[in-house]
Amino acid sequence: MSFWIYLVVALLAGVGLIQTMRGQARSRRYLEGSPEENPLQLSHLSRSLQDLARDTRALRLSLEGPLRELREGGSAAAMLGEFDELQQRLRDAARELGEWVLEVERLSAVDTAYMQDVGADPNRVRALFEDEGWSLERRRKSGQPALRDRLAQIVRELEVFEERLQAPPAPYR
Repeated sequence: MSFWIYLVVALLAGVGLIQTMRGQARSRRYLEGSPEENPLQLSHLSRSLQDLARDTRALRLSLEGPLRELREGGSAAAMLGEFDELQQRLRDAARELGEWVLEVERLSAVDTAYMQDVGADPNRVRALFEDEGWSLERRRKSGQPALRDRLAQIVRELEVFEERLQAPPAPYR
């Protein structure tokens, strides 16, 4: 009897090892093919806006992983048993996105005015996330755009927000 228990445990460990190796290979391919990130230019920003810029980049990068997986083969992932893993990453990303929205809402009036001056509009990201019902689910209601398209829009808006936030304000106003 104990032989069978050890065999089942070894089998489960082997499956886990194979999944880990596949995940590492996917991550390695992504890192090799991804563009080089420029350092953030934060010296002209207040402390809270510096934190927001860092959090924006971290959020954007964390959303790129699930987006890449959805683009590479959404239905194949479900067949391979990776559906739950991807869905958990989407839930984590939705939580991070919600925290980012709250961080923006907590900014001072001065920081909010600065964002407006440089054209960094967090409301575009918020509106896209709100349209999703404040969650990122693979199961879509009829009429909703594909999740990969919506994630791509959110990532693009976060990138624009990050770039504009780093831009120094116009000296002449």
